[in-house]
Amino acid sequence: MKTIAILLFISLSNVLLSQNIVTDTTAEVVAYWKKGDFRLLEKTTTREKYVNDAMVFKTTSTSDIVMKVVEETEANYQVEWIFKDTRVSETEEEIVKRITELTKDFKTVYKLSNTGMYEGIVNYEEMQNYFLRGLELMKDKYGTDTMGKQVFGIIKQIFETRETAEAGFGKEIQLYHFPYGAEYTLNQEVNEQITLPNPFTGDPIQAYIKFKMTDLDIPKMTCRIEGTMSITEEDSKKFIKDFIQKLKEKGADKIPAESDIPPVIITDTYVHDIELLNGWVTNVKYVRSVKSGIVTQVDTTSMQLKNP
Repeated sequence: MKTIAILLFISLSNVLLSQNIVTDTTAEVVAYWKKGDFRLLEKTTTREKYVNDAMVFKTTSTSDIVMKVVEETEANYQVEWIFKDTRVSETEEEIVKRITELTKDFKTVYKLSNTGMYEGIVNYEEMQNYFLRGLELMKDKYGTDTMGKQVFGIIKQIFETRETAEAGFGKEIQLYHFPYGAEYTLNQEVNEQITLPNPFTGDPIQAYIKFKMTDLDIPKMTCRIEGTMSITEEDSKKFIKDFIQKLKEKGADKIPAESDIPPVIITDTYVHDIELLNGWVTNVKYVRSVKSGIVTQVDTTSMQLKNP
């Protein structure tokens, strides 16, 4: 790693030690937080469904979130992520509205490294119980026939494993903290192949990720990180195969042939705007596109800091 020269000099040594180090082309993204620090977030989620490129469905929800640092040590932070209120589209299904009501004042407690990197959920059992309550509501609506009961049984089994459950429960928290714990060079792209947990407990799924810092504003002490992640059609066939195997293990009555399920192509794009003085992500925009045959679903999540 190239030697970092401090461009912005602050005379007080305690202040100097509690901000990210920046040069004219590089910036590190580290959380310099204190116990009691909190931020208000507004999260908006939009889901769109297209058939042959024509939109057939759209729904939007908006949530108010309190993010509070409750513990601070030399090695870790412990943070609470509290849903205060969620508002859904009037056109949303009643079952979704009922599940949304479960999130009122729901609290996720999680740990970070001392740089702000996500390490895991603390109140895992509470999170799991919340998910199972929502799953039961969905099962009562959509899982009344034999196949539906078998599919929901598989879903329940999937989320009984901690790795998969955390990937689902904490995905928005992990999204917020994605840039932390690294140094970025302006317009220098990083390409990596990573493994993701297979929801059907087969071989891990291969994903391809690339990211770079596209903007660095030294006077304002801000930067922007942009990236993409993709799962190829070939890699998607692996978890389709594992899903069919799970149905067989459950003794499902009607098991589709692997060739009957269109391959799935998944593409993610994301943007993080970061305030570098104390290391808070101020804006996130994340778009996931899932295409299978003639059907495409696009989920967009935006998070905006409401207080500086």
